[in-house]
Amino acid sequence: MTNQINKHMETQQTQTHWKKLVNTTYLGSWDLPNGKDINLTIETITKEPITGADGKKEDAVLCQFKGAKKKMILNKTNLKSIAKIAKSPMIENWVGVQIILTIETVKAFGEIVEALRIKSDNSQLKNLVK
Repeated sequence: MTNQINKHMETQQTQTHWKKLVNTTYLGSWDLPNGKDINLTIETITKEPITGADGKKEDAVLCQFKGAKKKMILNKTNLKSIAKIAKSPMIENWVGVQIILTIETVKAFGEIVEALRIKSDNSQLKNLVK
């Protein structure tokens, strides 16, 4: 499934989302193939310095998925989702956890935007309820 992201990023399309031209370092909603959910496995979680769009440097939590070329910046919402899916708040226990990466429309910075969100598949949810 991770190859879907890589193939999507490599294939030439007749239409290109403008964010692919300016946001090339980290995963964004524009990287999901045809905007569809994708199954991924967490390889590492790290805290690294990044440079924001305003040029300001700050530390961010990054997730590397197995086979993916780009890392994903994790916000608190996605960190909480992974902790719930992994049944652990300890990032060392998140390695190997399978998630679904999806797109959700959210309000951020006074605008309605597309954001990457992490969710579990239905079988994981059923196991949590049992």
